[in-house]
Amino acid sequence: MRPTLQYILDKFDYYNRLCFAGQLKRPPIRLNTRYASMGLTKGRRINAPDGKSYWTDLSIEISIRRDLPEIEYIDTLVHEMIHYYILSNNLHDDSPHGSLFHQKMEEITRKHGIRITIAFDPSEEEMVKSITRYRYVCVAEMDDGHTAFA
Repeated sequence: MRPTLQYILDKFDYYNRLCFAGQLKRPPIRLNTRYASMGLTKGRRINAPDGKSYWTDLSIEISIRRDLPEIEYIDTLVHEMIHYYILSNNLHDDSPHGSLFHQKMEEITRKHGIRITIAFDPSEEEMVKSITRYRYVCVAEMDDGHTAFA
């Protein structure tokens, strides 16, 4: 499957209610065709006069480059929602996938049975299905004025 934006928005709302008690304000969510990562949560960090730093302009991106089972997109979305939860609540973690991230991930898995992974690790079959294939067209003008295509 390759989800639509509406599908991702609907799933965000559903998993927000299920896993985050509806506490997350829906950020801008975009689809992209990145190959290197399935999901991305990004924002801008600002330093306040009180010396603390805060995240602003948060957004989530989901790659639809690969044709994958629905569970892979759910995994990716909930994974990014954990990042968003941490950043939007200005919580401090010891690394991008640190102890706070793992704690929330394990809580969601325990309570709701949702498989959440740290990295996308596709099967060989999934990789073969999602490889970008380039198509080339060769056009040649013949001596007799005809055009040939291959």
